[in-house]
Amino acid sequence: MWPQDPQFPRDLAGGVTTVQILPGSGNLFGGRSVVLKVVPSATVQGMKFPGAKYGLKMACGENPMRVYSTRGPQTRMGDVAGYRAAWIQAEAYRRRWDKWLADRAGDPPTRDLNLETLAEALRGNILVHMHCYMADEMAALIDVSKEFGYKIRSFHHAIEAYKIADVLAKEGIAASMWADWGGSKMEMMDGIRAWPSCRPRAGSSSCTPMMPRDRSA
Repeated sequence: MWPQDPQFPRDLAGGVTTVQILPGSGNLFGGRSVVLKVVPSATVQGMKFPGAKYGLKMACGENPMRVYSTRGPQTRMGDVAGYRAAWIQAEAYRRRWDKWLADRAGDPPTRDLNLETLAEALRGNILVHMHCYMADEMAALIDVSKEFGYKIRSFHHAIEAYKIADVLAKEGIAASMWADWGGSKMEMMDGIRAWPSCRPRAGSSSCTPMMPRDRSA
């Protein structure tokens, strides 16, 4: 993150006061995100939102399948296998460190920065953000999160969030969406213009677009 980026004063002039900066969308696990206030500073530390937790950027769907087309998962099933394998390692890593921190017996476990980030997500200290378009994939990732005990904070882009609005509401998961964009690739074909202004419909898995007078609901 470059604090002197000339885009920041333009953002502030346009009314944007707070941003979350996330790395990549091509990896199953992209790295940590940071929440910043758009204020002049020579350092990232001077822009950090007080008390805001770091995030973990993850991605599903066509992006990681394309990035790993010659060296890793090439299917959505392969993506999920990759998440689960990584969380299994992170769970074991967290247990080793939790045990050592509790009794301080012997040398500490060897640090692994990849697993350290995932372990902090399992502890709830880092919030998980998922780049994900399709409703069925979002539902699958919710299942994975429950298997390992971490919380998905938000699905990003979330073109088909309107199909599972009731599920997202029940789980307390946000959908971070564009105002109007879709159809540029296969997993975006079911986007609808009303998706950013939907609320769960009682007794249904779909949602009702909110009219301007009703947006506070």
